[in-house]
Amino acid sequence: MRKIRNLLVALIFLLPIPQYATTTVNLTPVPKEMTVQEGQLLLPEEIKINSGSLSAEMTTEVQNFATALRIATGRDVTLGNDTDALIVVSEGATHTQNPEGYYLQVTNQQVTVEASTGISPTTRTDTA
Repeated sequence: MRKIRNLLVALIFLLPIPQYATTTVNLTPVPKEMTVQEGQLLLPEEIKINSGSLSAEMTTEVQNFATALRIATGRDVTLGNDTDALIVVSEGATHTQNPEGYYLQVTNQQVTVEASTGISPTTRTDTA
């Protein structure tokens, strides 16, 4: 459960990747399987996060992620149910049987994060 929160935090650092990104991807927790392809995702001035019908715990974590992303990028970040959102977060991943597993897909149009289960509240330490 804590893995999904760590993944959302890691996305803060993945989204503004420069164009010279390599095949080395730093994700925490380390995925069991990963396929890296060429491409880039450019951040729009307004970043929309589709947080659809999430549990209360997951909604809180996505709100925390949105705040951290806003601070990290200086861009407007909004939550809602927009089908054209840059980031889509959902529960009940069908891509993994692991109850603490997740599915992450980044294309040049969208980031999709699917959690198998909800998120347990954890403590995050920010360092400057």
